[in-house]
Amino acid sequence: MDVTAENSCVTVSDRATVKALKRVQNVARTRQAGEPHGMTRRVPGQSGKYVSYGQSVVQAVEAAAALLAADLRFEHLDQPQDELWALVDQCQVNRQADHVHEFLEVHTRTPFTIMCRVEIDYLKVEQPVDIFGIRLTPVDTVPIIRRQAPNLGTHSGCLAEVEVTGTNLELMRDRARFQVERALRVLRVAFLDNYSVRAVQLRFRVGAVAELENGAGEWRAMANGASELTVNRPTVEALADRPTARLAGDATSPIDVKAIVALRWIERAMFADDPLVAMLYQFFALEAILGDKSSGMKGEQLAFRRATLSHAVTGGFRHPAAALWLYEDVRNNAVHGSSMPTVSWADVQQFASDV
Repeated sequence: MDVTAENSCVTVSDRATVKALKRVQNVARTRQAGEPHGMTRRVPGQSGKYVSYGQSVVQAVEAAAALLAADLRFEHLDQPQDELWALVDQCQVNRQADHVHEFLEVHTRTPFTIMCRVEIDYLKVEQPVDIFGIRLTPVDTVPIIRRQAPNLGTHSGCLAEVEVTGTNLELMRDRARFQVERALRVLRVAFLDNYSVRAVQLRFRVGAVAELENGAGEWRAMANGASELTVNRPTVEALADRPTARLAGDATSPIDVKAIVALRWIERAMFADDPLVAMLYQFFALEAILGDKSSGMKGEQLAFRRATLSHAVTGGFRHPAAALWLYEDVRNNAVHGSSMPTVSWADVQQFASDV
């Protein structure tokens, strides 16, 4: 299929974007007396020269950056805020010209629609079939990225085809993966009514390769994959002296029982292929050690106990506000169905280092 323009796929109105940019231009040229300080930035290309901005400018830039990030015409910008600060500088240097029009002329791109093929592991189809907004097809053509890199190995499964629209190829592939993941999630649940299908057969998943039909593809290491680890005797012997070594035997105290339960949750987190799931498992581990069965608000109590235990073990602790925020905005929202928060593997790693 040919790449086609898709002007109707702009996610926010042109009027809202222009209004936000004009707001940046206006506040960049006027600073109210007594206005709170917003931030200080180094002047690009001028070493040692800095300029101070009021709070209204910072807020206007942040609001406009959020709109640009949500607008497919501008998603190609790697750092929208950098471009907006450049606009602020232009508005202060030349206070008469309308720099918003120039900004739009330079940075606006027309969104286009293109087919993306995403590998699916452990699922095969005999012929193309449309289901839940995607098309499942047999692997009739090996993706270019696999042909160019034989060391990636072969793929056993099928392909999912989905149309995506935008101006940033990486984000478009991400959206394709997301749409395929969502369709597979619904497909697994639909299969539950078919008693001839075993649960182990429903573990198909999005694979490593996603490739746009123009050949722009990526290979992504699977989160639940594994890399070989080689250790020597001194390393193993040193690990045997760690406090956790006692968990290799039978529990001899109530705290041992809690720690063994926590250890199983930590292990689940290590094998999880979704950062949100891994984060929830880490919280389950923390609650197994420090939680209780009482009702009421538990976030503050858990964050305080976590900081106290960390200080007792290491002599220091991280600010409990981070754990409290993760508990209330991530753990609670995910568990109680308020939303599915966005969590990165970096978030998980940072949190897990102190569990």
